[in-house]
Amino acid sequence: MLMFGGHDSGGVGNNNDTWSFDPTTKAWTGLTAPETINQQPNGFCDFPAEFIIPNMEAPDRRAAQLAALDETRGEWVIFGGKTDCGLIDDVWIYSLAQDGWIRLIHATMGEACIRGETPQLCVAMCKNS
Repeated sequence: MLMFGGHDSGGVGNNNDTWSFDPTTKAWTGLTAPETINQQPNGFCDFPAEFIIPNMEAPDRRAAQLAALDETRGEWVIFGGKTDCGLIDDVWIYSLAQDGWIRLIHATMGEACIRGETPQLCVAMCKNS
C-alpha cells in the first residue's frame, strides 16, 4: 500500500511525503522526505516564496488528489488535488521499479512558483500571484 500527501494541522499543512505500508510486518517505510518550513507564513494562506524548502523529487504538497495503481506497469498515478496555490492539474507517477516520482504532465494552475519555469522570478508562493 502506498500513501502520498494529505493535510494535517502542523505548520506545513499540505504534505508531499510518500510512504509504503507492508501488511505482513505492519510497518510503514518512508519513500520520499516531506518538505520543511523555511520561513513562517505572513498570515493565513499568505505564504512567502521561501515558505518551504522544496523536495523537487516529489509532487507539490497537496491534499484531495486522485490516485490509482497500475499493477501491470508497476506505477502509481496521482492527478490533481488542492495545493497551497489552489486546485492543481498535474499528473505524476511513482515508479516502483525506479523507486521514485516522475512528472508526466506539468501543471497549468495551482503550482508553487518555485516549481515553475522561472523560479528565480518568484516573489510569492504561487504562480500568478
